[in-house]
Amino acid sequence: WTAPLTVHDGELWYVRRDVPNWEQCEDGTAATGHQIFTFTAVDPSGFPVPVSNTLAGTDKTTGPSGACGVSRWFVIEMPFRLDKIG
Repeated sequence: WTAPLTVHDGELWYVRRDVPNWEQCEDGTAATGHQIFTFTAVDPSGFPVPVSNTLAGTDKTTGPSGACGVSRWFVIEMPFRLDKIG
């Protein structure tokens, strides 16, 4: 997949994309998830720094409220890390 990469204040990066059929419902239907990766350069301890070969942040995907007949958002959020290897 591909998605636009944007930066805020020159330090905080965002990747936003839709994930088709992300939330599977018991009736066989599915809802699209809205995924956002948010990350910044960090040092080996995980503290933000201006420049680093390691980026860290979160990967959060949210399904729409009302999907699968439930009036609430289905949300999964987890840590995200990206290391430059070349």
